[in-house]
Formats: sequence, structure tokens, C-alpha cells
Amino acid sequence: MKMKNVSTTADWAGRYATLAAIIDIRQPSLSYLDTSLSLSSKKTGRQNAPVSPFKQSVRSCTLLGIGRSIVTSLHSITFDKSVEVPVVIGKFEVLTDTKERDAMSPVHAVTQVHDLVVRIGRIHDRRCRIVAGLHVANARLERRRRLDEEGSMTTEEGGKKAENTMTPDRLVGDLMSMRDFLAIKEGGLTNTQQHKEHMDRLKSLNNWGVNHCLSSLKDLNMDMVRNMAPFYSVKFTSREMFYYEMFSFVVWKALKDYAVPVDVAQALQYRSCGDRLKIAYEKMLDHRLVLERIVEEKSQELVDCGEECVDLW
Repeated sequence: MKMKNVSTTADWAGRYATLAAIIDIRQPSLSYLDTSLSLSSKKTGRQNAPVSPFKQSVRSCTLLGIGRSIVTSLHSITFDKSVEVPVVIGKFEVLTDTKERDAMSPVHAVTQVHDLVVRIGRIHDRRCRIVAGLHVANARLERRRRLDEEGSMTTEEGGKKAENTMTPDRLVGDLMSMRDFLAIKEGGLTNTQQHKEHMDRLKSLNNWGVNHCLSSLKDLNMDMVRNMAPFYSVKFTSREMFYYEMFSFVVWKALKDYAVPVDVAQALQYRSCGDRLKIAYEKMLDHRLVLERIVEEKSQELVDCGEECVDLW
């Protein structure tokens, strides 16, 4: 594959790879059989005591992605013929960001990415509030359904009254439908069908496609900066752009449940922090707009059931 270099016209030919550091190595805990065999060999003093096959299991380790690289060549080497898995050695080049624009001063570059970071943070906070409200709305609807099943309350008369009443939520929904109809009439995209497909996809996702909804992106980014600091020089991490470069990867981590793999792969190819943030902003804004449509749908369900919904969103 060819890596995109937004700042220049040069391309990097090779395969994209993640640079990872081993931060923890764990060995599987001994089973009861392992412990019994170990104690038996100690008591009898037999050196050739039978060994449990569980002791031959491979150790597990925890990897931490610390950077990107372009693998230009791979070679397979077998040091021990008794080991079936060969050792793969590769030649790679570390992939780092370049200057945002040659004609842009460092102050303007920082200001540009800072504005994007602020807007992305606000959209993420809005997504989190919507998801929290949707959870409460579902709980209220479930409670009302249980009451209706028990026969303690009926909402047929209230539902008919709500259908004949033009509420602000219904008015916004009708206006959106009219705009969609005009767009289709003028030969535009079928927005109604696209919105329906997005809504159906979000409803099938866990937490409506919003992960890390209990933490702000600023807090997540500060954790990322602290975790990455030991693997980079002081000169590299002391740059003002280092904070925003880490943020451009954190935001895609927050979008992993909504964005498709193609979007993530495209963002990782860019060597510009600003371009990664722009793509993330567009993707997160699109997610928020679809969530707003789900809010309209859920609000109408609450109104039809006679439940309050103004305090949720």
C-alpha cells in the first residue's frame, strides 16, 4: 500500500504496521494438577517426575501501541528447526507527522488544530449526554410498558391525543421529512433512506456506538500523553504539537465503535495531525446528527406514553 503524505507529494511504499512495546508478561496460573505434581516431585525427590502439559503453554503478554511505521521488507528466519514458527525480521521506517503546511506559521498551525480539538470535545460531550438520556428514556418506557401490561394504567386515550397534537418535536420531524422529500424531488441523495440505515445501524451497536462515554476526551488524552512519554525523547514530547498529535489518535479510539475499519485505516495513513482531526470531526458530527434523530424518535415515544422527556436531552 502507499501511505499518503499530505504535506508533500511524496508517497511511502510499503505495509503499514504498529510499533508496540511489551509492558507486561504473564504466565498462566498453575492448575490443581500442576500443583499436585510439583509437590509430589519435591517429596519423592524424583527429578524425572511427570510434567503436566499445562506447563508448556505459551506466556501471555500485554502490548501497547506507541507509534506507526512502514515495513519495506520482510524476511523469515528459522533459528531452531524443532520450532515450527519461524522468526520474522523486517526493515521499517518510523512514520511521524510532518509540518501542517509549509506556508503556515507554527502559531497558526497550533491555533487551527486547537479549534478542532475544542469542537470535537464538545461534540463528544454531547454524544455522551444523548446516550445517558437514551438509557433513561428506555428505562421509563420499559416501566410504562410493565404498568400497561399489569392493567394499572392505560395510555390509549393519551396516545390518541398526542397524535392529534402538534408538538415541537413532531414539527421538527415533519420539517426534516419535507426537506428530505424536496432533496429527492430535485435529484439529490435519498437522505431519508440514508438516515434510516444509519439509525438502524446505531440501534444495533452497543451503547449506540459511543464508547468512553464516562470520560472526557481531555482526560483520555492526558492519560495517553503520560503513557507515551517514556517511549519518546524529552525534546519530542516538549513540543506543543505533541499534545494535539496524541489527541488525533485518542479521538479515533473514541470513534472505534461507530467508525468502520476503512475510515480508521484512512485516518492512520495521514501524516498530518490537522487532517486526522478534520476527518474525525466530520465523522463525530455525523454520529451526533444521527443520534439527534434517534432522540426525536425516542421523545415522540415518551410523549405518546405520557412520560416527560424535556429533562433528558
